[in-house]
Amino acid sequence: MPIVSISDFENQLVWGVWQIGESLDALCEALPAHEVLALSAHIKHPQKLIESLSARVLVKEMLGRQGLLYEGLAKTPEKAPYLPNASHRVSISHTAQYAVAVLHPRLPVGIDIEQARPQLQRVAGRVLSPTELAFAQDLAQLSLLWSAKETLYKCYAQRQLDFIRDMRIAPFELAEKGTFEGVLFPDSPTAQTFTIHYAQIDATHYCTWAV
Repeated sequence: MPIVSISDFENQLVWGVWQIGESLDALCEALPAHEVLALSAHIKHPQKLIESLSARVLVKEMLGRQGLLYEGLAKTPEKAPYLPNASHRVSISHTAQYAVAVLHPRLPVGIDIEQARPQLQRVAGRVLSPTELAFAQDLAQLSLLWSAKETLYKCYAQRQLDFIRDMRIAPFELAEKGTFEGVLFPDSPTAQTFTIHYAQIDATHYCTWAV
């Protein structure tokens, strides 16, 4: 699995991107046997299993670069991933081509990667408000808006979020990388504002992450 990037930020956040290339056997050998068995029992589609394993190999590599041991990922009742034997907070995402992950020693984190594809235009109304849909002038911006909401959802790490009512993404100028603002519960006294980082990974893949 060729590494694309592992980057450190001043706020102790570390994020990584890997291009998926290994065989299923190679990925299984790189991870704890109990984790491979659990995932294999749960994920029957071979490609989806490769993606999920790849994301975990990336987390293992990121922890290893910090001198930390990877002993597998677990999930909360809300399906949020966590490291049972480490204090770091973690989030992962993947497509058929890439796995991405983000780590922070203390704070909740979220990350998402999306491939810009026409199908998003047909279903965007499920997660984007009319204002956000009007702002998304092309498929790249639409993909980033979608990804940003997935990232906010993961930062919150609980269920029962309405993607339209409970999240708001501020307009931004598209570049290869940058930041924009996202807000959870925008109309509430308990509104939470996040700086969402984004990067274009290749011609069709866009990644967002936040802490």
